[in-house]
Amino acid sequence: MLLAVRHSTRYQYDAPVRESVMELWMQPQKRANQRLISFDLELDPAAQLFSYADTFGNAVYHFDIPQPHERLTIMARSAVETEEPTALPDGLDRGEWDRLRSDFVRGEHFDFLHPHGFAEPTAALSAFIAEKKLEELRARDPLNAVRDLSQAVYEAFA
Repeated sequence: MLLAVRHSTRYQYDAPVRESVMELWMQPQKRANQRLISFDLELDPAAQLFSYADTFGNAVYHFDIPQPHERLTIMARSAVETEEPTALPDGLDRGEWDRLRSDFVRGEHFDFLHPHGFAEPTAALSAFIAEKKLEELRARDPLNAVRDLSQAVYEAFA
């Protein structure tokens, strides 16, 4: 499927601002089932764009408008081609648990595997795990364990 995406952000200030410094995450990612055909950013007032890739592979654009202005318009235009995702298998080999414990995977996903910020273990989380018998999911293959975990979390919402 071919998609044309247009996103417009407009800032209108009550009085002129001296400067605007912005970072934008607006470019669609390239993925296995998604191909980025084109991407364009238009700024008014005009500014020089710089970019870098963040740790998740997102294109981050940044700019500075160092003169007074009363409005700022950011127009992002993209063309993206998508394909239907391939169906997931019914399950995975239980040996995949070993791969998931590998140093490579643990290094690649370090930020997601350690408590930090608001993601800290709590007594309520331990009680939820015990009540739903989530430790038993390790006896299943990783894919079905994730499916069952997602279902348990979904069903826990009131």
